[in-house]
Amino acid sequence: MTRARDRAADLAHGLNPPLTALVTDIARLRAKNEVQIADDIEDLAFRMQRLMERELAQARIRHGRSGHKTSVNATAEAIIRTLQRTPRGEKIDISENIPTPVNVAMDQDDLNEVLGNLLDNAVRHARSSVIVSVASGSGRARVSIEDDGEGVSEEQSAAIMQRGQRMDLKGTGAGLGLAIVQDILEASNASISLSKSAMGGLGVTLEIPLSEQLATT
Repeated sequence: MTRARDRAADLAHGLNPPLTALVTDIARLRAKNEVQIADDIEDLAFRMQRLMERELAQARIRHGRSGHKTSVNATAEAIIRTLQRTPRGEKIDISENIPTPVNVAMDQDDLNEVLGNLLDNAVRHARSSVIVSVASGSGRARVSIEDDGEGVSEEQSAAIMQRGQRMDLKGTGAGLGLAIVQDILEASNASISLSKSAMGGLGVTLEIPLSEQLATT
C-alpha cells in the first residue's frame, strides 16, 4: 500500500508539466475561435488537475513534518489579496476579523489548500460580501468563513459533507475540493462544519489545534 501510494504521488508530480502545456494549447485554441473545443479540454484538464492536487496533498500528509506552526492571519491575508485580483473577487467585498495573531498546528501548504478552497468557494457564491473571522480558545483556533449567497439547505449540507461531494452541488468539476480539505483536516486533528451564515448564505467553521498544543497531543 505504501509503495502504491508513493507511486501515485510520483505520477501526480509527473502530470504537472503536461498539464501546464495543455493550458497553453487551450489558449491557442481560443485564439483561433475554437471556443467550444477549448472549453471541453479545459474542463477535462481541470478535473485532472484536481486529482493531481489531491494526490500531492495526500503525499504531504503521509510524509509531513512534525512541529508545524503556521499563521492563520498571514495565510488568510495572502489568499484574500489573490482573490481580490480575480474577475469575480473584484466584485466582492472580502473582509477579515482577526484581532490577534493566531498560529495553528498545520503545514503551510495544507493551510493554503484548506483556506484557498473554502474562500474561493465563498467568493464564487457570494452576492456581495465574504467575511473571514478567527478566534481561539481551549487550545484550538476557530476559523469562520461566511458569505451572503443563497446558502444550502440542511439536506444539501449533509450531502456536501459526504466524502467527495462538491461544495457547489449544481456545478461542474471533479468534486475533490472538499475531499482534499477533509483529508487535510482529519490528518491535522481538525474539523469542519457547515451552517447558515448570519448574512444568509453558507457558513463554514473550522476547528484547528493551536501550534502550542503539539507538545501535549
